Amino acid sequence: MSAGFRVRQRGAALLTAMLVVALATVLAAEMLWQINLNVRRAQALLTQDQARQFALGAEAWARDVLAADAREDDGTDHLQENWAQRLPPLLVDEGVLEGFVEDAQGRFNLNNLVNSRTGEVNEAVYEQFQRLLSILELDPALADAVVDWIDPDQVPMLQGAEDDAYTGLNPPYRAANFWFVTPTELLAVRGIDIDAWESLAPHVIALPMQRDGDGGFVHPVNLNTATEAVLLSLGPQLTVAEVEAWMEERPFNDLQRFDGLFDVPYSLSSSWFRLYVTVTVGTTRVAMYSLLERNGPAVTPRLRTFDTD
Repeated sequence: MSAGFRVRQRGAALLTAMLVVALATVLAAEMLWQINLNVRRAQALLTQDQARQFALGAEAWARDVLAADAREDDGTDHLQENWAQRLPPLLVDEGVLEGFVEDAQGRFNLNNLVNSRTGEVNEAVYEQFQRLLSILELDPALADAVVDWIDPDQVPMLQGAEDDAYTGLNPPYRAANFWFVTPTELLAVRGIDIDAWESLAPHVIALPMQRDGDGGFVHPVNLNTATEAVLLSLGPQLTVAEVEAWMEERPFNDLQRFDGLFDVPYSLSSSWFRLYVTVTVGTTRVAMYSLLERNGPAVTPRLRTFDTD
């Protein structure tokens, strides 16, 4: 065997060894990357779950506060009560929890627009919504499209929109023909763009509906907690000065003083509340929105969403 052949043989062996080492290095690096990725993924899931548990703990606390308020009930709910006070950020394990409770009946309930028994337009509430839109410098005609989104038929109101207005869009969809589940559904209604939504968002809510025996159920507006725009929308004859004076005078405890002023139901107490919670743990942030129904001292979550309102 010649010396040249032995040299070539040793060179091939060395090259093979180098290739094996290179492949082993690549495989080891890939395995290490996957291990680190799996560890980070597991850590992120655990942190997210921890943040959600903190949010659920805040919900349990809010329920206790609302239940305590019911046990001490004087027949009114207002913004000076314990449940309505915004607390400073609360430090939790490796994170921060923030949140507050809001009276859902201080807003205009979109589902009041349609009679819960007959499916027909509730005219007094419809006119109130038109006034609210005008107060917010929006087109009152948007009320027609919102009604058509809820009512069960396919006959559009004068300036409304049913399926034929939505199925031609890209992507196409249909009108719900059912109650609003969340007020963010307004963004799917024809004519409601992001600017209109941002104007409406602080003043509207979607509360679950129920039927009663005398023609449908309407959730009343709580005069003690309603926003200025909602108060002003309660009657066509109301003035800004009058409403501002009411807001300075609140809380009210005599419902009779408002007899004959409004065509829509109103009250000085509430059964529905909304909890907003955000939890930050490390680099993970979780938002939770919870709709709470209070029936006496019993407080029940009726709708809970994470990260999307």
